[in-house]
Formats: sequence, C-alpha cells, structure tokens
Amino acid sequence: MLDIMLCGASDIDQVRREFDEVVQAFGGQSWHYISGQISHDNSLTSSWVNNSRATVLNMDICVFVVVERVGDITWQTEFREALGAGKAIRIFCREDTYREYLTLRRLVSDPNAISPERRKLVDTISELEFDRYQTIVPYQPGFFRDVLRMQLAMLFSDALHATESRAQHSAVEALLSEPGRLSSAELSSVAEIATDEFASKTARKRAILALAARQAADDDLVRQLTQSPEQGVQRVSIENIARLYRTRPAEAEMFDHLVSVANESGDTGLARRLIPAMLGIDFPLAVGALASLELTDIGARRRLAQELENREQLIEHRRVRLDVVSLLRRCLDASQEADWKARCRAFADRLTDQPQ
Repeated sequence: MLDIMLCGASDIDQVRREFDEVVQAFGGQSWHYISGQISHDNSLTSSWVNNSRATVLNMDICVFVVVERVGDITWQTEFREALGAGKAIRIFCREDTYREYLTLRRLVSDPNAISPERRKLVDTISELEFDRYQTIVPYQPGFFRDVLRMQLAMLFSDALHATESRAQHSAVEALLSEPGRLSSAELSSVAEIATDEFASKTARKRAILALAARQAADDDLVRQLTQSPEQGVQRVSIENIARLYRTRPAEAEMFDHLVSVANESGDTGLARRLIPAMLGIDFPLAVGALASLELTDIGARRRLAQELENREQLIEHRRVRLDVVSLLRRCLDASQEADWKARCRAFADRLTDQPQ
C-alpha cells in the first residue's frame, strides 16, 4: 500500500477531499491529522510532535500545502523530519497566497508593516526557497487535484527511471572485471556508478578501474572523481590518474587542480600517491605544479625526493633543474614540520621553563 501524508495548517481541510480522491485513484492510503489518520501513542509521554514525527517516518510521500496559514508542527517538525529521512516531498501553495508572499517579502524589513502571522508566512516560504532550495508548486482553488495528480505522476516517473537505472547498473557491474566487453553505452553507466556517492565503495572503485582500463574518462569526470568526499575513491582515482586523464599534452590547469585537491584533503596518503602519478604524466609540468604542494607530511617529502631522483635523466633544461633543486630544498626544510609537532615542542618548552 502506498502511504501519502497531507501536511499543513488546519486550513488544508479546503483541499482534503481533492487530496483523498487523487490518492485513492493512485491506489494509495491518505493520511492527515484532520481525519485522525496519524500514527499515535496515547500515554503519559504522548505529544503531537512525536505523533507527527512517527507518521512522517512511516510515509512514502509527504505532500505539504500552504493554503493561507503555516503551522509550526508542519514546518518545524514534519518537513524537517521528511527532509532528513529522504522522503519524497512535494510542496504546494495556493496561488493568491504565494502572490501575497511576494508582495509582503518587500516589506519584511519594516517591523510594523506585517502582522506576526503573515511574517511567519514570509519567513517560512523564504526559508524553503532561499535556504532549502525547494520548489513550490502553485495551484488555483478548485484545481488542486489536477496539479497534485500531475506532480504524483512525475514522482512515479522518476521512480521508474531510478529503477531502470539500478537495473542497468546491476547488469554493468557484472562486466566491470572485464572492461574490454563494455560498450560505449555501458561505459556511460560505469561513469554513473563511479560518481554515485550513494553506491558502494567497492563498486565505485571497480568502476574507476574499468574506466582507467578503457581510458574512457573525460576531464570533467576526472575532476569529479578526484574531488569525491569518499577517501577510497579519491585514492584510487589519484593512483590511476595517468590512465584516467588522457589529455595530451597535459594542461597546467588540471595539474593545479590535482595539487589543490591534495592540499585540501586531510588524507596525507593522497599527496604521496599524487607525486609519482603527476611526474609520470609530464615531468617538467609536474615539477612546476608541485611547487604549490603542501609538504608538511614527512612521508610526502621523502616520496617527492625519491621520485625526483628516480627521474634524474629527465632533467634536461636549466629551468627544470632549478625547479627540482627548489623542491629538494623544500623536502629538506625543517620548517615544514607538521604543525602539531611545533605546538608540541612549544608546549614542552613552556612546561620546562615553569618554576618548580
């Protein structure tokens, strides 16, 4: 059974019948507090807030409607709970009320120009649009059922596309161990898996390796992968950057991007992986870009010195030689010690200097 909840102030009674008709036509069960159709617990600890929160969590879809007024529980509890739980949400506002909001929004700075109730309307809709980036669908009285029907149909269409996409991804995942068998269309699905922050880390890593094997990533995809908040995805992307990033000659902008990613990351292993990867793509360009790499990690300094020495035969031009020398001196610079060590040393000195 499809459970759909109508949320709003008491004036949603004006659209309740239309809501019930549409939900019933979709084969669903309508829920709203006006009819008493809510999850509830009658006990010493009962509260409307807890009842509303429990009802929202049991819903498949939450429909929020602003007729004329806004309710505190609707927007402070039900909406926040639905948003946090990832529920499907649709927001509607009667057309004349929305026009009133647009007018009142220009007067909101004057404390005497708007009543407290209308100020609550302005604040609520403004938060939805400008802080939460929510889309509010207007409706005219008497036509709510038509607008609701269309919006629910769009939700079902999105759900079908998502189901289709999951089926495609499942089929493609079976081929990730044999990237040579992947077609061009399947490689597009592989890219979607690699960049899907909700997919399993294992699947994403396998997708990245398949893209690297087929050299099927464009520059935008490379940037997206290297900026992933998932540490394992970032590491695999950096380790295989030479096969993922195929623009030749390499561009300084991409190298600067990679160095910036390493600098902003709290993962010290990222810089250690980036150094040999960049030097292997374009040695002179990498030497120049690595001048901006933060070298607070001793492991990164050791790796940089080692990788530069391993490529000594590539140091042909005087400019490159001077840049390499500059990098080597940074590797030897004691001032590059991690900040915590400096604070630790200063703390120990303060304690030592204190009188007994």
